[in-house]
Amino acid sequence: MSTARRVAPVLATTILLLVGLLVRVGAADEASTDVTAGRGGVKATTSANKYGWHPAIFDFGWEYGESLTDKPARGKRLRGGWVDASNGSGRAALHNAGLMLESKFGRVRPGDAGPGDHGTTSVTLRGNAQTYGRWEVRIRPWVIESGGRDYRVRFELVPDDPTKRACGARSITVADVTPRQPEVRFGAFTPVRSKAWRGRVGSLTISRVARAYAVEVARDHISWFVDGRLVGTVRDSSAIPGVPLTIRLSLVGSEDGGGQLEMNHTYAIMDWVRAYGIKNGQHPKRGARLTTGKHPYGC
Repeated sequence: MSTARRVAPVLATTILLLVGLLVRVGAADEASTDVTAGRGGVKATTSANKYGWHPAIFDFGWEYGESLTDKPARGKRLRGGWVDASNGSGRAALHNAGLMLESKFGRVRPGDAGPGDHGTTSVTLRGNAQTYGRWEVRIRPWVIESGGRDYRVRFELVPDDPTKRACGARSITVADVTPRQPEVRFGAFTPVRSKAWRGRVGSLTISRVARAYAVEVARDHISWFVDGRLVGTVRDSSAIPGVPLTIRLSLVGSEDGGGQLEMNHTYAIMDWVRAYGIKNGQHPKRGARLTTGKHPYGC
């Protein structure tokens, strides 16, 4: 047998093994159950893996040098991009394969502290909305000052149509955290009789810990999750927006002083942003009840 004939089967086998390895690595990346969640070796489970929501509709991971306006690198529906906005000093940028919100321009170091942090900065996904489904984001916030007030880091679902979110009353708060407070706040708001549903879960370290916050919006319920743990459910149909929804991620400054009050320098890194359809996997809806009340949005 010639050398070429002997080498060909070996080469083919090697290629097949490499392809199989790449497939397994890719599958493990999407379906990895446990991830290191910041300092202290904290482990966090994603809701998508725990409840079998895969495959992802979209998966923004920013691993290949994408910009804010680039479409997601993975998922069944590869479209959409992010639009940033600020009424103060903040910025949105890519940092270490993640999306970063920062309260003012800096180099991600202690020297970034000092005056000049004010206003609210946000990014909103455009072009990949869904009315019912699941959304999950892993967020790691931290603060490097202590002289002023702390920002709130907020993950919301808002109507994809800007005219339907003008007053803020038709939205779902998936996670609202203040980095140095040990709790996660969440809820839903509707223009119908100005109703609001609010919940919270405490005894959690937020600062410098990457946690996976998720929500499932179905026709008959909304359920909230932190690191794969079901923390709340609302079954009132009026809480369900019933319109195409998209993600908004924000650093929310104090509303005092016209929204320009000095704040503590803050970072929030989104390691990844994912969405899933509503059909696959489990539909947990036995979470704790939320407190009902009114919202102040005036619409």
